[in-house]
Amino acid sequence: MLLRARRPLILAGRGAIAEADRAAMLALARRLGARVATTLRAKELFRGEPADLGIFGGLKADRSAEYFDAADVIVAIGASLNSYTTSQGAATHGKHVIRVDVDTAKAPAIHGSAAATALALLAELAAQGLDSDRPLWDIVSLKALPSPETPGDRRPGTAELAALGLDSDRPLWDIVSLKAPPSPETPGDRRPGTAELAALGLDSDRPLWDIVSPKAPPSAEMPGDRRPGTVEYIESLELLDSLLPKDRLLTVDGGRIFFESVRRVSVSSPRDYVHTMSMGSIGLGLSLAMGASLADPDRLSVLVSGDGGFMLGGLSEFTTAVRGRLKLLVVVLNDGCYGAEHNHFVKRGHDPATTYFDWPDLAPVARSLGGRGVEIRRLADFQHVKDAIASETWPLLVDVKLDPNRIPMDFHRVAPTT
Repeated sequence: MLLRARRPLILAGRGAIAEADRAAMLALARRLGARVATTLRAKELFRGEPADLGIFGGLKADRSAEYFDAADVIVAIGASLNSYTTSQGAATHGKHVIRVDVDTAKAPAIHGSAAATALALLAELAAQGLDSDRPLWDIVSLKALPSPETPGDRRPGTAELAALGLDSDRPLWDIVSLKAPPSPETPGDRRPGTAELAALGLDSDRPLWDIVSPKAPPSAEMPGDRRPGTVEYIESLELLDSLLPKDRLLTVDGGRIFFESVRRVSVSSPRDYVHTMSMGSIGLGLSLAMGASLADPDRLSVLVSGDGGFMLGGLSEFTTAVRGRLKLLVVVLNDGCYGAEHNHFVKRGHDPATTYFDWPDLAPVARSLGGRGVEIRRLADFQHVKDAIASETWPLLVDVKLDPNRIPMDFHRVAPTT
C-alpha cells in the first residue's frame, strides 16, 4: 500500500512525540515523499519542516485543507483517531489508513512503538526496492493534470485510480480540485458541479468538505461595526503569540475561544501544551496552568481562557497563584458572555441577551488580589503587556475586551457522505 501511495500523509499523535519518534517518522516521510501532520495534542511536533501541514482534521488551517483532502494513504502513529481528529470520519473517508499503536486492544493496527515501527517500515520499503527518498508531493502539481492528448507520461485515470485503491465513485474533482467538475454526460447521480455550487453562494475554489461546513470568517472580515472599547479577536491572538516568550507552557480553557487559540498561540514542543478539553468542560484551565507552573517553575505558564470559564473559579484560583508567586500569565478573552451559547442562539435566530453577563473589570480585581492586571481595549494597549512581561512581576492577568458578535466558533466536524 505504501509503495503504491501517491499522496501519503504521516499523522503523529501524542503517543509519538519523543525525539526518536519524530526523527524516525520524518525519515519515513522523506522516503515516501509524504506530508506530515499532527493531532491537537501533538501540535508543533514538526514545526519548521517543509512537509508540515500542522493540525489534522477539525482544527486544520485553511492552507492545509486541500492537502488533507487529496491524501490517499494516512499512516497514523500514536494517534487515537477520535471523532474530533477525523472530523467525525470525514477527514479519513475514502482513504487508506494504516494505524500504528502500542495498545494491543486497538485493532486493526500495527502494534509497536512509534520509532521502532517507522524504522521497520523503512527497512521493509528498502527491501521492496524503495531505497531512496521520493520528492515531496505538492497540491499545485495535482491541479495541473495534462490532457489525454498530451504525449508522454501522465497521471492515472479513473480506472487506474480504482486499481490503486481509491473509491471509483468519487469524482476526480473531489480528489484534485473543484475546478474539474464531472462530465454532464456521466450517467447516474453525481455531486453538484461548480456552477451549481456558485448558485448556492459557495466559493468554487474550496474543497468539498470545507464547503459543506463553511468556515466562519475571521473577525477581521466579519460585517458590522465593532463595539467601542474592544479589539479584534484574531489580531489579538496573533499579537499575543508574538509577544510571549518562545519558551513557554500553554494551557487553553474550553469554550468558543478554544478553536482559534490552539491554532494561533504556539508552543516549542508538544510537551509544552496542556490539554483541558478531555471532559468537554470550561473552567478547568487555571488549575491546570497552575499545575504546569508548579511542575516547571522557571518557565512562564500561560493560560488563555474565556471570561465565562475564568469566572467559574478563576478568582479564587488566582489568589492561590498570588500566594505562591507563580510565574503565571492569565489571558482572559472577555466578550462578556457565554460564547458557545451566544453562538447557538444567534445561529437559530434567538435573542442572545440571556447569554450576557456584567462581569467586574478583571484587571483591577487582579491587582486588588495582590497580582498584576492589564486591560486591553486598543491594540496599542498590548505594549503594557510587553512591559509587564519584561518586569517579571507575577502572576499577571490580561483582560482583553472583545465584541461577542465578532468571534467565530469554527470547527470542521462533518459526517462523511456515503
